[in-house]
Amino acid sequence: MNDTKCKNCGGNVDYDEITGIGTCQYCGTKHAAPQEEATEIQQQKTRKNFNIKNTRKSVTIRIIVIIIVVVAYIIYMVNLFH
Repeated sequence: MNDTKCKNCGGNVDYDEITGIGTCQYCGTKHAAPQEEATEIQQQKTRKNFNIKNTRKSVTIRIIVIIIVVVAYIIYMVNLFH
């Protein structure tokens, strides 16, 4: 995020990209992110949540496929020895 100036003392304000809260490096005053930066933060959170959901879905599908393959192999081996 871009550095801005503190409204209290004029020092540099660093914004946390996760929370969007800015803190003055000099006096410690907290600042809300400017609207365009707050929008960018929300978009980043949305993309992150989307990626987490897709990753979980992908892992679940892989586990199901592995279970199906293992069960099929067990059935095959049982039939092979009978």
